[in-house]
Amino acid sequence: MGSVTNLSQNDLGNVIDGAATDGPLTQRATSRRKPLVGAYVALALFMFIYSARPEDWVPGLSNVPLAKIAGIFALLALVLSLRYIQTRFPREVTYLFLLIGQLFLASLLSSVWRGGALLMTVNFAKILLIVVAMNVAVNTTKRLRLLIFVQASSVALIAAVTILKGRVLGGRL
Repeated sequence: MGSVTNLSQNDLGNVIDGAATDGPLTQRATSRRKPLVGAYVALALFMFIYSARPEDWVPGLSNVPLAKIAGIFALLALVLSLRYIQTRFPREVTYLFLLIGQLFLASLLSSVWRGGALLMTVNFAKILLIVVAMNVAVNTTKRLRLLIFVQASSVALIAAVTILKGRVLGGRL
């Protein structure tokens, strides 16, 4: 058949705007470009490393901060793909940003444990980067399902490794 065209008309019935929506050129252009793939892959890698914790069960990796390296890759991929972001952040992300700002202000004004409060706030503020990356990169249901699968499989992997190693320390695995 041919391509379907959306037409906008004014009050008199004259066509003022037209756009092809289902033609072969439109399909090729959208299938060639996969937006935010790098950010999504880096986010999936971070989720695997954060959930599976390979530094706990692979000898020699305990000295390498894998989660921080994967988080930096996710942040770098997000920064490099900022020009492809076309969505607005939901209110919850804005509220999280304001909450972290409030926590920074409160930790600086804390007279009880100023240095420790600031350190805890910095540790908590790291989630803002991952929340923004998830909000931007997980833009289809397929990507969400795959990310949930990565997290569930990595948690199952760490549980299996824990059972296989089976060292009991003080009555606990």
